[in-house]
Amino acid sequence: MNKKMIYHIISSLVLGIIYYLVVDGATITHVAIFVGTYALVSLVMHQLVKKRLTPVKKNEPILADAQQVTDFIQALGGVHNISSVDSESARIKVGIKDVDLINQEQLKALNFEGAFLSGAHLQVTVGPNSGDFSRQIGELIR
Repeated sequence: MNKKMIYHIISSLVLGIIYYLVVDGATITHVAIFVGTYALVSLVMHQLVKKRLTPVKKNEPILADAQQVTDFIQALGGVHNISSVDSESARIKVGIKDVDLINQEQLKALNFEGAFLSGAHLQVTVGPNSGDFSRQIGELIR
């Protein structure tokens, strides 16, 4: 039994005792039925919720596919055409030295959720692995 189940059982006992003291004609049998029912329903509900919810593993990085990173760099004209890279949420922001070297067809073939070019800055929505994606590019341009 975990702490939550113990809490529910103690709560049901306290409520059962209050019920016994307040309600005229309440018997120990009524209290036992109340406590048992409360504990059983709590246990069943806890198991159902536990099965439905999958825990989120925090602080576990989502890794980017190295081949996709390589293809992305090639689509931008190579590592020498990238001046800076940064990640934010699900996007990466890439500083481009020469916009004319970007192969737009190759970039579209990578099937990113979205890409936006403004001047010499490209923003691409890559997904939850944007941090690792940005890190891999950053290691190559330094």
